[in-house]
Amino acid sequence: MTIHRSSAAVSDEETARLAAQIAVDQPTLPNALRTSSARICKYADLLEAELKRFRPLEGYLADAVKHTERRSGQPVGDELYNRLADRLGVSEVRIVLQRLADAHPDAPGESSSDGDEPPAASPPDDVLTRSVRPHTSDRA
Repeated sequence: MTIHRSSAAVSDEETARLAAQIAVDQPTLPNALRTSSARICKYADLLEAELKRFRPLEGYLADAVKHTERRSGQPVGDELYNRLADRLGVSEVRIVLQRLADAHPDAPGESSSDGDEPPAASPPDDVLTRSVRPHTSDRA
């Protein structure tokens, strides 16, 4: 009797064998990656949910500023808007999101483990100072 193995079963065996071979030299690596991956996915899910809540709030703020400008007859310049964004934590969210983008494992400029590539460059200074005022359509 011949037992036919599916290609998925063969792939799983090959993957398990490779993981076991790596674990011989790096015994903590497989578990460390599993743990880190699970934590990143958990935090990403939580962050994604909060960002879905944050995005419209940022738009509502822009609308509220426009409404205040119309009601008061006083324009709100970018500098004042940015100070308000700082006060409400919006600017910090932008900076943190940039840090997350820079920390992505596939981000350009990441150094390899063998040291062949130079270290990642720092973000340009204007990342921290550029306007965070969202572009929204005027609702008159």
